[in-house]
Amino acid sequence: MTRDIGAQERKSAIEQSIRYHSWRYHTLDDPEISDQTYDALVKEYQSLGGVIFDVVGVGGMVVDSLKKYTHLEKQWSFDNIYNTKELKSWIEKTEKLAKERELVYVCEHKIDGLKIVMEYEKGLLIRAVTRGDGAVGEDVTHNVSQIRDIPKNIPYQGKLRVVGEAWIGKQDLLDINAKRRNQGEQEYANSRNLAAGTLRQLDSVVVRERNLHAFVYDINFVEMDFITHTEELVWMQSIGLPVNPYYREESFADSIESYYRDLIEKRNQYTYDIDGVVLKLNNKKICTELGYTARAPRFAIAYKFPAEQATSILRDVTIQVGRTGILTPVAHIDPVTIMGATIRRTTLHNQSEIDRLDLHYGDTVVVERAGDVIPKIVRVLPELRQKNAKRCSLPEYMRSQGKNIRSEIDQNSGLVSWYIDEPFDTEQLVRSVMYAVSREVFDIRGLGEETVKKLIDQGNISDIADLFELNEVDFAEIEGFKQKSIDNAMSAIHAARTQTLDRIIAALGIHHIGAEASRKIADTYPDPKKIPELSTGELLSIEGVGEGMAESYREYFSDQEHSHLFERLLSHITIVKKSVVGQKFLGNTYVVTGTLQSLSRVQAEELVRAQGGTIASSVSKKTTALIAGENAGSKLEKARELGVEIWDESRFLSELGR
Repeated sequence: MTRDIGAQERKSAIEQSIRYHSWRYHTLDDPEISDQTYDALVKEYQSLGGVIFDVVGVGGMVVDSLKKYTHLEKQWSFDNIYNTKELKSWIEKTEKLAKERELVYVCEHKIDGLKIVMEYEKGLLIRAVTRGDGAVGEDVTHNVSQIRDIPKNIPYQGKLRVVGEAWIGKQDLLDINAKRRNQGEQEYANSRNLAAGTLRQLDSVVVRERNLHAFVYDINFVEMDFITHTEELVWMQSIGLPVNPYYREESFADSIESYYRDLIEKRNQYTYDIDGVVLKLNNKKICTELGYTARAPRFAIAYKFPAEQATSILRDVTIQVGRTGILTPVAHIDPVTIMGATIRRTTLHNQSEIDRLDLHYGDTVVVERAGDVIPKIVRVLPELRQKNAKRCSLPEYMRSQGKNIRSEIDQNSGLVSWYIDEPFDTEQLVRSVMYAVSREVFDIRGLGEETVKKLIDQGNISDIADLFELNEVDFAEIEGFKQKSIDNAMSAIHAARTQTLDRIIAALGIHHIGAEASRKIADTYPDPKKIPELSTGELLSIEGVGEGMAESYREYFSDQEHSHLFERLLSHITIVKKSVVGQKFLGNTYVVTGTLQSLSRVQAEELVRAQGGTIASSVSKKTTALIAGENAGSKLEKARELGVEIWDESRFLSELGR
């Protein structure tokens, strides 16, 4: 473990990091970190007393390949908020500045593109400039004139300067990246990078080919007065400028929050990327009175979507022993809130992942919670690494604990996994037993981890078959275990003596053979006596069973102790056939994802199987429907992309006739 650095030293390091990443973003249009990660660094810097205006000026620099142009009006950035509490705080502050007058706010989509300022004179587009550093931008008139959404002529004959956002559609990004991938060229990281790179092309033909779009959302200068911002939007639209139509006036925090939440749910339906909601005071006179801070308007703010990323500091790495003996490193980080959840730990999977991240104790890490909601460390910020920081090493740690370990390399991915290489390991046994008693396997309720550890310490459990040989005396020897707890445990064990064959196979904890593979093996070879004798060829004949799985299976049963364990389980358990109560889903394949309200994911999958359906772990063209709860993540996006039918919990229960 490395020493903790002082606040001033940390502040100085973050300042340099912000300067670097601001330069990458504004000057090169090639950011190395996400906006959310950058915002997290800024927030920490400010918490340490840093003034962000002094660090990055007003945003960055301009490139030399295009003609520079000095803006006639300063181009500001928005401050950011991320949750309801911050929204209410901003509204209270704004109302106070506005001397408690009744306020109306305009809610608009915050488009993730590149800001442009366009100037019209006598009805003609005469100039278009990027934001640049807020004071000086790049003249991109030749490219903006190729954007079909932007009119070259408008009916208004006076001087007009408007602000907008150039953007590129999600599908266009996919198509362009596919083409670049086929040509061996580097792909664009996101829509904003592509829009920025396109606008800064010297060849304007590229702009037209890439189908760039734009929205106009504000007026910098016009030779007429407007009372409200909404009037500005309506007028701009009336003269042919492209205004996003999805704006709305709201007066209260709750209604703004409703607009915001609704947009989060619907944002995937739009052809452009949205990263939040922009809130602006509608009354132009009050906007003028409130004015600006050193870097942002006081009358407007960006209400960003919940951060899927944040920065934290790695404090420690501990090792978990899985039921197969596999060693999984777990990162312990300073608590950080992402998408409403407080994250303190995240799995690192294996040493290969640690090596990929080049992880050192005390590192500033970027933590992401997206897709399937499981948090993970996606990168390290090496410029914030402490001097003499110690590199994280799973093998070194385990050997320091006096443990014998072995490595295994996956032939397909090349990933290195480590395993306990000892005939008996208490922690591994605990994991093995806890998996066997879980709801997904034997469903023996009342046996918590502490109880299992005590039974192991007493010598009552040395493998999972011993579960069925436990008696009341074994439990009575556990301090604090009362008669009611003993009765409940014995009843659960008795109920577990009736199982389907697939659950017995799954309970063995064979490496690579999980619940789904166990079901497929049991369905194909329902004779229990056949299970230990299955050949590699027979295993590979089962759909979904690969060479690695077959090899692990054969290696497991080549050990006589494992075969004996399986025989002992069979002697304690009555095998019943899987219950199929109907055929509503017969011949169809389903995927369950997200959090359901009235069912666990396992229960939902069992209901599908009970109606003759098949459960898959990933969405494909063969998927009949995706059963999606809250926080469905990447599987939901994949289903939409493939046109797979999507059922919410209500639809699923309706299909079951409930």
